[in-house]
Amino acid sequence: MITPALLANKQFRNANLGMLFFGAGAIGSLLLLSLVFTNLWGYEPIEAAFALVPVPLMGLVAWPFAARFADTKPPGEIARPALIVMAIGMIWLSFLPATAHDAWTYIRILPGLLMIGVGMGIGFPALNVGAMGAVAGPEVGLASGILNTARQLGAAIGVAILIATFGGALHAHMALFADDEIEDIVDDYDMPAPMAHAVIQSTLHDYTGGTSDRFDPEPGFDEEIIRQTAGSAREGFAWAFRHAAFLVLTVLPLLGALKRTPAQARAEFMAQMQGQQEGGPGAEPEPDVEPDEADGADGRDGGDGRDGGDGVRRRPPVERPAT
Repeated sequence: MITPALLANKQFRNANLGMLFFGAGAIGSLLLLSLVFTNLWGYEPIEAAFALVPVPLMGLVAWPFAARFADTKPPGEIARPALIVMAIGMIWLSFLPATAHDAWTYIRILPGLLMIGVGMGIGFPALNVGAMGAVAGPEVGLASGILNTARQLGAAIGVAILIATFGGALHAHMALFADDEIEDIVDDYDMPAPMAHAVIQSTLHDYTGGTSDRFDPEPGFDEEIIRQTAGSAREGFAWAFRHAAFLVLTVLPLLGALKRTPAQARAEFMAQMQGQQEGGPGAEPEPDVEPDEADGADGRDGGDGRDGGDGVRRRPPVERPAT
């Protein structure tokens, strides 16, 4: 259960919102990359897996930089440049080619993959540090669970949003640009409408993952149709990557509140606990010391033997019975 104190904690609240949007853009973009490699470019699953290797590899290279400054710099300052680099990488990917003919096609998008890896390698740890720096003591476990929930929720939302963006952009491009070109191609080749429709649907099923058996085009009409449908699919992926970059950039305004590090949170918590042990609730109050009301004006003993001569009233000695 989320406590009211966590809800009122601005740094913790912003860290979780940032993780939500960051997870949506980051995890969603990984799904888009796998679809580009397998559906649009026709890679085999093992080839697509190797094509994605630069992303986690750069993450492994970059994350030690976040760890080095985790206890010395505000988490927001660590995450900000990483998220900007990651968004640039997603924009770079949005200019991907429609088809893959050789290795040069992959090399063209490699810088974008590397930038996304840098963003993930620094962004995820920095947001985690920001959330853990907002809490201390018994709330750390609860805070960690909430942050992981925000990341998983963001991933689910991001996949849904980016796939919807892909589908909407693909159909919009088909309706606005490709349909007229396809009609001209059908007329030029004098193809029957049912056969042309079957070719178009087969290619679109390939790009959207609707079939496991890719369409094998023949020279001529099939290649001309693929040029148009692949271009529309490329536009769908391009706008989905741009949307992912926008999701990542929405985290930037939230980073200003991520100032306290986990080391500072632990130090403040230990100081608070030490203060409570020394003089906080539960500690026995010191007895009040009052001047003896029976003393004279000069503060000396009034004759009852209870004054030590310093104007402070003391308890008279107890007489012990002789044995």
